[in-house]
Amino acid sequence: MAVRILAFFTLMMFVFLSGCTAPPATNNTSNVTNNTSLDNSSINLNMTNVTNSTNQTASPKTVVVNMTSGGFSPNLITINSGDTVEFFNVDSSQHWPASNPHPFHTDYPGFDARAGINKDQSYNFTFNRTGRWGYHDHLNTGFGGTIIVQ
Repeated sequence: MAVRILAFFTLMMFVFLSGCTAPPATNNTSNVTNNTSLDNSSINLNMTNVTNSTNQTASPKTVVVNMTSGGFSPNLITINSGDTVEFFNVDSSQHWPASNPHPFHTDYPGFDARAGINKDQSYNFTFNRTGRWGYHDHLNTGFGGTIIVQ
């Protein structure tokens, strides 16, 4: 019986130790050689692609801000210069988006609906100046938000 136990433990140690050895090393010399043998045309092509991708500008987009009975949703957005914000009224009450401060609307001249917007109607404004622009609802001065223009 002792011989069987000793044989079992010897076999287990052999299996355990064979699983713990490192895999055979591979020769990466051919990979290095292949990577360093690139021709100049492929390098220039890659640089051209990088240059072209950084010179592209994003097309102007429109971001929708809903005017609700609880305020603007979302009330904080970040857009790019040239993008348009559509203030869409989903509430049965009128809303009037305008630049801060109330009641003068002078922080961003022109950003002023100048009248209440009815349900299912909207007011669009294109932001061409970078900065952080606060706004409010002229008819519900407790509602406000911020538009960050990059």
